Amino acid sequence: MFTVTSTRLGTTAGNTETPAVTKTDSGLQVTLKGLSPVVIGWDKIETPSSGGSTAPAATATPAPSDNITYYTCPSCGYHNWTATEAGYRCDHCGYVESTKQLSGYGNVKGTYTPGSGATSTAASTVPQTGDESNPVLWTVLLLVSGLALGGLAIAKRKKQQ
Repeated sequence: MFTVTSTRLGTTAGNTETPAVTKTDSGLQVTLKGLSPVVIGWDKIETPSSGGSTAPAATATPAPSDNITYYTCPSCGYHNWTATEAGYRCDHCGYVESTKQLSGYGNVKGTYTPGSGATSTAASTVPQTGDESNPVLWTVLLLVSGLALGGLAIAKRKKQQ
């Protein structure tokens, strides 16, 4: 958020900055006007591996009228699903549904059990952060420093008496 209005930069106090992002071969390129912390997020967009159109259709397709209950993809509106280790994957756009059991629908191939398999193992694994500090070492250094300061204070009092 800007704290100062600047005609040179074209900023107004109280406004937030939403810079344009350009993808380059070496990464993302962003030009910022302020010095505030920045967060950049992204989602992986999966495209179908088969030939034809790479973008899902904007309108939903109607379910066949064959007296079978179909589950419709909330992302693209299509109806074909396949069970994978991560959940049920829409065959058209790649949307993954991992919290619902879809095996009872007529348009779903395979069975996935939410909360089991690779998904639950991955969710319970602690991610590596790159922090390799040793908390025991820091605790010992804190105690030694405290004892040294205490000893200096006691020596100073004895010297003054």
